[in-house]
Amino acid sequence: MQVSYAAKQRSDIETSLAKEPDIILSLPLDPVTSAAAFKEARDSGVSLVFLSNLPSGYEHPRDYAAIVTDDLFQMGKQAADALASSMNGKGTVGWIYHDADYYVTNQRDNAFKTTIENDYPDISIVAEQGISDPARAEEIANAMLLKNPDLGGIYVTWAGPAEGVLAALRANGNKSTKIVTLDLSEPVAVDMVRGGNVAAIVADEAYELGRAMAASAALRLVGTDVPPFVVAPAITVTADTVAEGWKKSLNIDPPASVSSAN
Repeated sequence: MQVSYAAKQRSDIETSLAKEPDIILSLPLDPVTSAAAFKEARDSGVSLVFLSNLPSGYEHPRDYAAIVTDDLFQMGKQAADALASSMNGKGTVGWIYHDADYYVTNQRDNAFKTTIENDYPDISIVAEQGISDPARAEEIANAMLLKNPDLGGIYVTWAGPAEGVLAALRANGNKSTKIVTLDLSEPVAVDMVRGGNVAAIVADEAYELGRAMAASAALRLVGTDVPPFVVAPAITVTADTVAEGWKKSLNIDPPASVSSAN
């Protein structure tokens, strides 16, 4: 799956270059394949700004204007803090991490684990399972809960598979195990606002990421020095802060289903 996405990215870049752009903003899907994919754009003098990932061998400022990224450690840390708070600082946790070599999710997942292990001595991670296909999330959660029926909480690497974990909890009639995940999702947020299993969602400031990418590329075009890394903060969204959090993250109001859920 990763290879096909990388191939499509290369095709998309070639299509874009036919229009002779001055700027390309992109998320490199894989460091090695992305290095080749962006080579023509780089050699043509296009102002490149990358989101979170860097093609192998690319150097700043020679090859690109900037990398704009989330505060990935803070996202994982805030997820750990939110789950610990929902469990009153004690109990057992399941850790569902992204089973792929992908910098963004790897950093966030490991930050969660590190924070739990270092900051919360009365919380134990008793179940760990990697996931590469979000469609397997419900199956993975069911197996985890079968072996650990008293789990106080489950961390899920991002919101897509968190929906499957939530479905497993509902199917088991489990109203006590808390979920914390990353990235905003309408179904996950609706459960959170209704006081269900979801305790919190940690999100990036996605709108700010886009604004910073565009600004970095434009500054490069006019010859202004741009720092190699620009970092956008993370935010913890709870039932009480969902409207504010949605606006801060995406610069839009939450969906009507979320706003009217409570």
